[in-house]
Amino acid sequence: MLLLWGIFITGLGFNYFQIFPINFLELLITGSIYLISILTIDMLVPMISRSRNTDNIRYEINSIKADEDVFKALLKKQPHYEVSKDTSRILLGNPNSNLLITVFSNPHCNPCSRMHERINKLLEQNRNICVQYIFSSFNEELEVSNKYLIGAYFQKNGESKMVYDEWFEKGKFNKEEFFRLHPVSIDMEEVIREFDSHKQWKEKSGLRATPTILGDGYKLPDNSKIEDIRYFTGDGI
Repeated sequence: MLLLWGIFITGLGFNYFQIFPINFLELLITGSIYLISILTIDMLVPMISRSRNTDNIRYEINSIKADEDVFKALLKKQPHYEVSKDTSRILLGNPNSNLLITVFSNPHCNPCSRMHERINKLLEQNRNICVQYIFSSFNEELEVSNKYLIGAYFQKNGESKMVYDEWFEKGKFNKEEFFRLHPVSIDMEEVIREFDSHKQWKEKSGLRATPTILGDGYKLPDNSKIEDIRYFTGDGI
């Protein structure tokens, strides 16, 4: 919509009236742009401030986690379960380490598969850690997979890690085919004894959720991740 308006100009002894057109639509658009810009800046400033505060908080939290003494103090407030290297002889990483990370795992559990990948990365970052597997299962029909992984550890002569990696990546989806490609005896006395030890510990501990992570028997706090242990020196908790 156009509105004509004018002004009187006086000069040199004469007056005249000049007409100027105003486009209210353009005026509205221009005003809206300025208003939106001001509101956007007004919202972004506190957001940027909060973001910087969040980064600072995250940095401080990571600094706390990197402090081994602080982390151990928090860990010791968690539930404790009796566990030692005799509980399960399925050990990865440094078997001579004084720091024992126990992973209560299920061979057919998808989160356990992802945890296995994270454990591999952890052991690459910190070679002073001993990781122990204790296997569980959804039901008795799947206990054969527990026995298989136990047997693979004792019988594959250093290739057990490769077997575990392939199992958790894709082998668990077709266990019969995987067993055929990587034959292992599951009826050996050593395998049965180890399997029974895992099963007895499960019943005694009362744990059922997998994966569950323990640091020298203490349950990892809910707000912590297994990656936080990469800072530890391996002197134990």
